[in-house]
Amino acid sequence: MPNHLHVILHFPTMQKSLNTVIGNAKRFMAYNIIKGLEKNKEFLLLEDLQSRVSKEKELKDKDIRYLKKALMQKNVSQ
Repeated sequence: MPNHLHVILHFPTMQKSLNTVIGNAKRFMAYNIIKGLEKNKEFLLLEDLQSRVSKEKELKDKDIRYLKKALMQKNVSQ
C-alpha cells in the first residue's frame, strides 16, 4: 500500500513519549494539508474530508457510549 509507512523508532533520551511526538507530527501535517487545500480553493475536497471526519467521530462516539453502557450494566449485575 503506497499511502502509509512502517517504521521502528527508539529514542532513549527523549523527554516526551514517542506516541506524543508522532501524534503531534500527524496533527501538524493535517493542519498544513488543510492550509494548502484552502490556499488552492479546494473547498469541495475540504467539505468531503470534513463530512468523513464527522461521520467517523459520530460512529466512534456511538461505540464509546455503547461500551460505557455495557460496562455499567456489568458492574450493576456483579
